[in-house]
Amino acid sequence: MIRESGGTAGAKWEIVWRGDDFLDDVEKRVAQNIERAAIVVQNDIVRSMKPGTGRIYFKRRGAVGKRKRVGKGWSALNSYIAHQASAPGQPPAPDTGKYRQSIHRQLFKKNHEIIGVVGTDLDLGAWLEFGTRKMAPRPHIRPAFQRQFRKIIGIVGNKITR
Repeated sequence: MIRESGGTAGAKWEIVWRGDDFLDDVEKRVAQNIERAAIVVQNDIVRSMKPGTGRIYFKRRGAVGKRKRVGKGWSALNSYIAHQASAPGQPPAPDTGKYRQSIHRQLFKKNHEIIGVVGTDLDLGAWLEFGTRKMAPRPHIRPAFQRQFRKIIGIVGNKITR
């Protein structure tokens, strides 16, 4: 900050450095940019989860063994619904939507670092991303980061000036 100070002996100009205020403002703007970059990756992950192109299997829906009256007859409530899984190497196909809704972002500070994290807390996330002994990987988090890398650099490297 530059300010004028005067007195009976004449006019003076003072240059005052308020480093803490400046650094707090820079840190706030960097955190906003990292949050924006995390949103971009989160949205890419969620959008990549589309109906599958892999195996079709049937799941039971409704209460098992119960029946309801339909017209003059009875209908079983334990009907089946079809789900088409994702093919190996493709992002996971949504089934109930629970996993897709679990994709979230967090922003936190550690020492003098601002860290943005995008992912899920469900064990299913690691199983899908890296595969298991019985299931091939369905990568979706790392590819989203790779697809958005240039955009992330552009956002985080964005000018921090007013």
